[in-house]
Formats: sequence, C-alpha cells, structure tokens
Amino acid sequence: MKKIITIILTFVFCVGCNYSTSSKQEDTKTLLKKDNISSSMADSPINTRNLDEYLFIEGVNYVDVRPYEWIINDGYVAGFRFIPFYELIAKNASAANFDNILFSYNYSKTPDGQEIRGGDVGSFSPIYQESIQIIKQLFPSDEPILFISQSGVESGYIINLLIQLGYDGKNLYNVGGFSNSDGIYSAYKKLVNPNPKYFIQGNPYIDIEIDLSLSEELTKIP
Repeated sequence: MKKIITIILTFVFCVGCNYSTSSKQEDTKTLLKKDNISSSMADSPINTRNLDEYLFIEGVNYVDVRPYEWIINDGYVAGFRFIPFYELIAKNASAANFDNILFSYNYSKTPDGQEIRGGDVGSFSPIYQESIQIIKQLFPSDEPILFISQSGVESGYIINLLIQLGYDGKNLYNVGGFSNSDGIYSAYKKLVNPNPKYFIQGNPYIDIEIDLSLSEELTKIP
C-alpha cells in the first residue's frame, strides 16, 4: 500500500512545482474564518468570487476534485492539486465500476429511521480495509482545505466524507464550482476551445501524467 500513496502524492505535489513564483501572491493573507461545519458552498466565506484573495497561503491545502479530462479541457485554478472524486475517492453504490475507488455511498437509514442521502455524512462505506488510511494521508486533518469542483456538488461530498471520518468541518471549505470562476490565476494544459473562458495570457501550462491503479496489496472488504 505504501507504493500506492507514493504514486498519488508524487503526482499531486509535483503539479504545484510548475507554477512560477512571479504569479504567486505574497503570503500576507489569512483565511476567512468558517464558523460552521456545513459542506454547502452557500455557507463558505470563501467562494469563486473572492478565491484569488486567498490563494498560495502557507499551511492551506487547495484541492480540485473534478475528473482529469475536465481539468485538461476546461482549465484549472493555479495552486490547486488534483484528486478526482469519482475516479478515486467514491462512487454511488449503483455505479458499474469500482476498480480504483476507495469508498461507495448510498441512501441509507439510521436506526431511528432517519434517511441519509447518498453523499451525506454517514452514507460512505470503505471498499478496502486501507481506504480510511489512504484518505487520511491524502487530506491532512490539522490544516484548512479548500475544495473546488465543477458545480460545488462533489466538493460537498468529499467534505461530508471527511466529516464522517472525524475531520472538523470548520476547516473544510466548499468554494463552489469552477464553472463560475473568473479570477486571474486560471491556467491551461490545452487550449481546446479557441477562446476559452478563463484563459489568461502568460500563465503557465502543466503536463498531467496519471497512474490511478490501486495495487493488489489492498485488502477488499467482503
């Protein structure tokens, strides 16, 4: 299992190394305090409208959970590392393929009959005995994490999973959807669209190489 974590984190951390320091803000800002544990983007004091003001802060984690092909085709916000939700973290229990997925989630009920929607806190089930350990290595529990997805849905899901695993929801920010972002720190791998909405001349590109294969060393839960 140690080999798997090394593969994923090497890719994730090296992505950030491609940004030039000339495009970074000075580390003089601190995050706006989040006084709730909600996973909703409506309850986050940091969103796509003010995100540029809170990028590149030391000790803050920035995570994009969109599929890789969307990142390549649509672009990404500089400084975010990529951990795709549906390709690695979790899928609804009705999905056809779970080969590389750590958790499933589904509708369920508490002992007192309360319904838990799929993707809510309490709806996630580990697929491997090591799933929780991998998540805790990917996402530090003692530092703030800002999540972005296409529309804010998957950001809410990953926050709910982390809360289920004991993380403090006040440190987990759903900044909303990339489709609504219009800041100055967007960057692109490929200009598939001749006039991409978020392209800023002069920002660096990156090359993405992916290995999402989970090793047979993992122990599947019966």
